[in-house]
Amino acid sequence: MESKVETKVAEEQKPSSLNTNPPGTMVPQPETSPEESWQDTLEPVVEFLKQFPDEGTKLFLAYKQPLLYVMLMILAIIAVYLTLAVIDAINRIPLCEPLFELVGIGYSCWFVVRYLIKEPNRKELKAELNELKTVIVGKIEDTYEH
Repeated sequence: MESKVETKVAEEQKPSSLNTNPPGTMVPQPETSPEESWQDTLEPVVEFLKQFPDEGTKLFLAYKQPLLYVMLMILAIIAVYLTLAVIDAINRIPLCEPLFELVGIGYSCWFVVRYLIKEPNRKELKAELNELKTVIVGKIEDTYEH
């Protein structure tokens, strides 16, 4: 019976985790294998990657409209950049730049003569633009009753 009491007392008198050494002394660190330290280091990363699909879905659903606007702006910037790059590449071909300028000037002159000089033609242009606007935007019906 006495041996059981001695073992209980010995277990209760285990050294605490507090450092009782005087200040400035080197305390040996418990040895850990490199494998354990890597696992401890990678554990938060693994947890983050496990939760990433769920968190990404929650974020997208919460901010769907603003994220779509940002994506559209980024795509528009990329499209403008690519268009300017293609135009710049075409302009570097000899005689293409002056040819395109002549085509642009010719089309502008034709447009002015065809649509802007006479009044009936201007009304026709206005009707075509309104029809195009209706096709793109749709017809807005007056739903309010006066």
